[in-house]
Amino acid sequence: MIAIENVRLFDEVQAKTRDLTESLEQQTAMSEVLEVISASAGELEPVFQKMLENATRVCGARFGVMSLWDGTHFNFAAGYDVPPTLRPARKNTPIPPIGALAKVIETRRFFHIPDVRSSPGYLARAPHTVEIAELAGARTLVIVPMLKENELIGIITIYRQ
Repeated sequence: MIAIENVRLFDEVQAKTRDLTESLEQQTAMSEVLEVISASAGELEPVFQKMLENATRVCGARFGVMSLWDGTHFNFAAGYDVPPTLRPARKNTPIPPIGALAKVIETRRFFHIPDVRSSPGYLARAPHTVEIAELAGARTLVIVPMLKENELIGIITIYRQ
């Protein structure tokens, strides 16, 4: 009975430690973004870069992309650890709002794709989805909308391989 109680207490302590570690990681990331904002004197690129870097790291992902919404397409704003094979395609090609991106626009909520290769976009051979899977090796992704007063201004997409 004592051993069972010790295991339960140990598990409880481990869970609280994980929660505290995650909370500290998030607070550190926010602090870093605020430092960049105060030092950037109105420049958005370093702020976007730090936000993306921290989001990717906190999520334990391999790479991430931030895109801004112009009302018809998503345009590259920042990348973090984007595989070299994908960089030119992402930087120079606006992405139309189809599939998961259309859902994010419609709902203003995040969208998770557990396996890119079984997604409707990949199966329909949508160029940007095929590039993500085949050029970058992404398998799982989450798209998080960036909102200003409930209006979509962009997205952060985090990829795992």
